[in-house]
Amino acid sequence: MSQMRARLRWYVKKAARIGLAATSWGTGMLALRRCLYGEGQVRVLMYHRFRSSPYDPFSISVGAFEHQMAWLAEHGLAISLEEFGAFLSGQRRLLRDAVLVTVDDGFRDLWQEAVPILKRYKIPAVAFITSSDVAAASGDGEEGEQRLCWEEICNLPEYGVAVGSHARDHVSLATLSRNQVFFQADQSRRDIEAHLQMPVVAFAYPYGTWADYNDMTEEVLDNAGYTYVFTAQHGAVTPGTEPNRLPRIKVEGGEGLWVFKLLVHGGLDAWGWIDRFAWRWQKSVR
Repeated sequence: MSQMRARLRWYVKKAARIGLAATSWGTGMLALRRCLYGEGQVRVLMYHRFRSSPYDPFSISVGAFEHQMAWLAEHGLAISLEEFGAFLSGQRRLLRDAVLVTVDDGFRDLWQEAVPILKRYKIPAVAFITSSDVAAASGDGEEGEQRLCWEEICNLPEYGVAVGSHARDHVSLATLSRNQVFFQADQSRRDIEAHLQMPVVAFAYPYGTWADYNDMTEEVLDNAGYTYVFTAQHGAVTPGTEPNRLPRIKVEGGEGLWVFKLLVHGGLDAWGWIDRFAWRWQKSVR
């Protein structure tokens, strides 16, 4: 029964996502938004797994990911974390529909499947790593659930993939005390910096719903030394957006390239309202 409910939930959410993206285009809202904001918006794309796994909203097939990266490369839309920072501070203008590619959780299929594609199309990205989940050696762990090891993580910058923190443990920071939040943020940064020998400036909240961060966590993450803090709330980034609560757009499998194009153009920006008012449901099904 639980499997049937999961599949039903997948179909319902898929219909809602595709319906919203299509409606945004069909009603002219996308065109209006593009006229109003011009080059003043960037969208941060959020990925997790690169594998064929039907009904898993966190997985996208390798073939679909390659088609998406090829399209981004063809139109010159992918930017680096440094370019994103310059845009956020108002120091740089970017192409309309520019995007920053991010990948959460540090599963090994990032290294095996995604990095070769990112390299092929010269797409910069950011990988957010949960430091306590790092594998002891390459290939360690249960098949299909293997995590990156430190050697693989240290090689990511060579391929244009910056490394950020996804906390020390994959826990909701809003459920922790101030001291516990600082430990999660500070220890993960120290772990990663000790291996990479370069500063870690970006953080992505585990889960990232409205239930997973608050004013206290934002203050603590700022004190822990992070410049950019990303949520899982949908929406676009504009110059002056608060750097401690940056929205991202979740990319899911089971959606055609045409949906991805609408997503890049802003077709799922309005999903942020669902994020805002349905966070209790999001928390209950994760």
